[in-house]
Amino acid sequence: MPLTLYHDPISQPSRAVLCFLRLTGIEHQIKLINSMKGETRTSEFAKINPLKAVPAIDDDGFTLGESEAIVRYLMNSRKVGEEFYPSDPKIRAQVDRYFPFHHNTARIAFLKNFMAAYKDLFPPKMLVPGFENYKEEVQNCLKQFDELYLKDQKYIAGDQLTIADIFAVLELKLEEDHLGCDLKAYPKIKAYVDRCLENKVLKEVNEMGNGLPKLIEELREELKLNGPWW
Repeated sequence: MPLTLYHDPISQPSRAVLCFLRLTGIEHQIKLINSMKGETRTSEFAKINPLKAVPAIDDDGFTLGESEAIVRYLMNSRKVGEEFYPSDPKIRAQVDRYFPFHHNTARIAFLKNFMAAYKDLFPPKMLVPGFENYKEEVQNCLKQFDELYLKDQKYIAGDQLTIADIFAVLELKLEEDHLGCDLKAYPKIKAYVDRCLENKVLKEVNEMGNGLPKLIEELREELKLNGPWW
């Protein structure tokens, strides 16, 4: 039985896992989940991921949430993906060093930007405190990424695309395409994003996020007709 990925194409972490599955050729099937319509917050989905978030997987009865944990589990259980997480300890250290920044700084800043843009679609209890002050956080995040993690390298860990880049570029591209972030102000980051998207699989998976404007329009119409789902 193939692994099942519970996937929302709008979710950057979910697309990161899907990208890794496709890059490594791991057999899988997809169960689409619409997070913005509350499909992660059902009791049924909570059995798959008690945190009620995508992505999540079901691997023959073993369920797991959290995108980074899923990718590492797939590498360990299938013995694949070393090209995206090289065994060289110095390269791995650079990949590993990026992820705390990604989860605790980049994701938070970009989430606040998303909430500020579409706050009418979120239950009040889900809004991150201080989300209205996202601009300074986003700029600080981009500056740190530019100066500390990218520096003068092609990719986060040097000359080779790794799992760190897969996660990073999906966040950065959403900011650029749908949340008004002008990456031209950061030419190294802009060139980095374009370089990453030369990878055909990553480019295709990233483009799944282009359905966001249509989804937002549909949700707003649904709210007018039926009221909040929460």
